[in-house]
Amino acid sequence: GGARVVLSRGVDLLETTESAEDGRFVLARLPDGEARLAVRAAGYRPVFSPPPTSRPLVVRLEPVAWTIRGEVVDGGGRPVPARLTLRFADRAESVESWRILGLPFDPRPLLEVGAAFDATVERLAGADAAWAAPAGEGGTFSLDAPARRPAPAVWLVLLAGERVKDVRRVTPTDGLVRFVLAAAEARDERAMVRVRAVEASGRPIRAARVTAFAVGRSDPSARSLRIGRDDPTVRIDVPGRYDLRVTADGHGAAVVPGVDVPAGGRLGPLVAALPAEARLEGEVLFRGERVTDATVLVFDANGRRVEIVSPSDGTFEIGGLAPGRHLVRAVHATRGFGEREVDVRAGEIRPVPLPLAVDHEVRLDLSAWPGDPNARAAVDLLDARGRPTSSGRRFTSVGRAVDVRWFAAPGTWNVRVVAIGAAPVVHSFEIEAAGSTVVRVPPGG
Repeated sequence: GGARVVLSRGVDLLETTESAEDGRFVLARLPDGEARLAVRAAGYRPVFSPPPTSRPLVVRLEPVAWTIRGEVVDGGGRPVPARLTLRFADRAESVESWRILGLPFDPRPLLEVGAAFDATVERLAGADAAWAAPAGEGGTFSLDAPARRPAPAVWLVLLAGERVKDVRRVTPTDGLVRFVLAAAEARDERAMVRVRAVEASGRPIRAARVTAFAVGRSDPSARSLRIGRDDPTVRIDVPGRYDLRVTADGHGAAVVPGVDVPAGGRLGPLVAALPAEARLEGEVLFRGERVTDATVLVFDANGRRVEIVSPSDGTFEIGGLAPGRHLVRAVHATRGFGEREVDVRAGEIRPVPLPLAVDHEVRLDLSAWPGDPNARAAVDLLDARGRPTSSGRRFTSVGRAVDVRWFAAPGTWNVRVVAIGAAPVVHSFEIEAAGSTVVRVPPGG
């Protein structure tokens, strides 16, 4: 009894309840479409999953096997009385590709000390199933680890605000885990930014959504916390300059550019006037036939990735776009790559056929990298403006040649590699004509 049960869809909280002493709980209505069920109870590993299809719902909780205890202190051994977050991830909480390959999960290639704990790292480190606890006033913390056979080992990621400060592998035989952190580093840098969406007439728009992009980055840094009648609020974990993209159903997108977000501040409401909606409709083709399971990415004129879809039948429809020029890019694991730049007008539905081609294949060679050939690296292929070719990172092994491939078009491209014990490397190369290119990336420092 006493388990907390939460049903949600995206950022919408649909229903919450607690289980009775006999473990039973009641959800008044299960929604159609995608939803997520979260169940938490003291002494058990949390469960995050789609609602079971069986009736009655049966949720099985796994007891924790051991408790990690530790402290956060400064260089002189004095406790740091700040609110810190520690998250851990193990092999079962890693991304699907790691599970398929059966490789041990090591988050260090994905984490740079001092870097922001961004959305990509959250996904790869299994944040949906991560346990978190603040350090208390005495700098101590306690975390329950999941049961595993053989004996579990987990990676603790120490965050101050949302910046990575340390990464530590912990086993049941370890004693007190001690992190050293200067008190000045422990301050909470998170800021809250509120945005008010309006029509051209000034009439408020309800249920708007906000996505924050760090200036110069194509991937989102944060999204609004809730959708409802109130002005949407986005939490910015790392201070800096951001572009805020505001969307709402039935309207085009608007951008509030260059917002300087201070550490720990509160801004707003910032007003965004949303134009009439522009839409794209298209199909992904290979030799005149529709292609299923391709990934379609849409970037705005400033290189921000504004949409990702994976059309199962080869057709796609994307709404909520701002008027103006957009790049539409499609990639398929075997059928190749295609992209088009299109101009869309407010109120217009623009058809976009996207033919794929396998004219050029890019393959990666990391054989010059020293170290264990089984050590993993996270790699991305980016265009000259930093826009990715697919929806996520790929993974390969250092010390090996021709272990991962992409399709691309002629032009300037960049390979970004993040590996254990090496500085991140961005290597540029040119594609001049159809064919195949093997990119030999020099090792990082």
